[in-house]
Amino acid sequence: MNQEFITEMKNYFENLLVELEAPAEGNLEGEFSGPYNMLGLGKVSNGDDSDRAMDEREKALHARLQARRNFYQKKIKHALEKIENGNFGECEECGADISEERLKARPTATMCIHCKEEQEQVEELIPYKRRSHTYGQEIISA
Repeated sequence: MNQEFITEMKNYFENLLVELEAPAEGNLEGEFSGPYNMLGLGKVSNGDDSDRAMDEREKALHARLQARRNFYQKKIKHALEKIENGNFGECEECGADISEERLKARPTATMCIHCKEEQEQVEELIPYKRRSHTYGQEIISA
């Protein structure tokens, strides 16, 4: 793989980490800094039930977004480790090179397009099971 491309990707990942670790302007951090109830389940509000429900919904959304952010940071750090180890752009399944076009589209890709397509085909064959929240019935997506 082209050393100039690898250097460009390393700089890209390092800049992304700086952006992700910096507190975002307008994020929900300050939204939940008010007084909390004893269980830590949300901001104590003098509003009605809908206000408290909205506070809980915002807190849950914030937690979900933070989890996604943390997951993406781990992927970026993994990519930086691969750059340092000299195996960035190598498929973790078959060992073939991942194309630069794929890495430009999905910089944290760990598999070549052929292995990823094969993985997705296998995943489609496995029925996805989940439980209905309302009736407790099993739902199978084919």
